[in-house]
Amino acid sequence: LGEPRDVFVVNDAAADPRFAGEARVVGGQRMRFCAGAPIVAPDGRALGTVCVLSPQPRPFGIAPAERRRLASLASLAMRVLENQRTARQAARSLDEAGARRAGEERLRLAFGAAGGCAWELRAATGLSTWDAAARDLFGLSGRLP
Repeated sequence: LGEPRDVFVVNDAAADPRFAGEARVVGGQRMRFCAGAPIVAPDGRALGTVCVLSPQPRPFGIAPAERRRLASLASLAMRVLENQRTARQAARSLDEAGARRAGEERLRLAFGAAGGCAWELRAATGLSTWDAAARDLFGLSGRLP
């Protein structure tokens, strides 16, 4: 139908060999005029089309301003799809972060209930981190090692 980024116009589908045998052209619905603008993803793939259909042919097609509006609608549709995808990704990230925090909290509670303690020594810096149970175990309560 043309370049993947171009608005395409079929003035009379019944007279166009690409569409003359289509059920929508010769059947009960009788689509005769079609103008469409592709919904193009950022990577260049055409995902779909925003179309205007009519049972009446339009021998003169559409005006340049109508063509621009149709292309704008397709661009807007792509932005909506991208926004929805971004929102789904953000929600997934939040869900994953919440699940990670909940898992860490469960581990901390289980570790505490079992009487465990933890400390960490960073060999490169000599800095250490001790939890309250480790400080108590080594008699360092109230002091930070």
